[in-house]
Amino acid sequence: MVNSKPYYPEITCLKGIAILFVIMGHSLTPVLNLDTEISPILRYIIVEPQMSMFFIASGFLFSETLDWRTFFSKKFKRLMIPYVSFWCIMQFTHSVLAGFTRSGGYDIADEIVALFTGGHYWFLYDLLLVMITTRLFRSFKGGLILLATIAVICRLSISDMPTNMWRYFLYTPFFIAGIYMRRNYSVIRKFVSEYRLPIFAVSLVGFVLAYMFEEKEMFIGRMAGVVLFVTMCYTILYDFNGGDKKVFGKLGIFHFGKYSLQYYLNHIQTAMVTIAIVSHLHLDFPCSHYVEWLLISVLMTLFSYIALLVEKRFKVLRIMTGLESVSYTHLRAHET
Repeated sequence: MVNSKPYYPEITCLKGIAILFVIMGHSLTPVLNLDTEISPILRYIIVEPQMSMFFIASGFLFSETLDWRTFFSKKFKRLMIPYVSFWCIMQFTHSVLAGFTRSGGYDIADEIVALFTGGHYWFLYDLLLVMITTRLFRSFKGGLILLATIAVICRLSISDMPTNMWRYFLYTPFFIAGIYMRRNYSVIRKFVSEYRLPIFAVSLVGFVLAYMFEEKEMFIGRMAGVVLFVTMCYTILYDFNGGDKKVFGKLGIFHFGKYSLQYYLNHIQTAMVTIAIVSHLHLDFPCSHYVEWLLISVLMTLFSYIALLVEKRFKVLRIMTGLESVSYTHLRAHET
């Protein structure tokens, strides 16, 4: 039986672009001194909107009708099992590969603290917190607007807070924005269809101006970047390609979007080996740091894809990576 749950290809495309940006952003590693050598504007384009795109997409796909028991059952399978499983894998692989990669050892006490406060896989941890508080606040009229307002005020007014707190306050408004986008999908889609060029232009200008004037880790540049890439996805899907998915399919964007969670989990695991391989090449020529960065990105993506193929074959790995969830059943019904 084919899953009848609505499917939104532009959201899959958005997640595909976001996970590629995440991989490319994590490839900008201090090991190769890319933080200082890479173009600031290029870093901004890649890093600024990436996680906001994920929270927008997650809010858009968030089910508001589940009872609490079903909600926790689904999120335990989809978020918490992968979160804890890959934390354990991270401890093991790092202890085995630390000597090879010269990355040093972990303080296990710090890692245990990180497990309960959001560590290497903080997105899953913070996403669950945002979902829980969103469900609590939506129980009364105007609750979501109130929660988004509180988050914005706290993020702008509190300068010194723990990392997991500023992430929560930063990304909660984007998640809530995704919920409202879903509620008003037909209106927004019609509006974007009629005014896509002005929307694209305004969001592009806002994205650039935010780079020039906005302080880091704020909202305007991130939101402008999300609108910019959403408009791009919509335009290519429904205007340049007549609603057909072949263009994005050939680029692999749908594949990355459908398995964005697994690529997120896998690419962090492959990072140490990938960086070690590229660092041993000892490239030394003009713009070699860009070549190193691209090599790391490509290898990290390739190794993550190979890991995904293995994970699909074994049930225990499908459970650990969230592939055995209801969401994955829905994805399989919409394979391109």
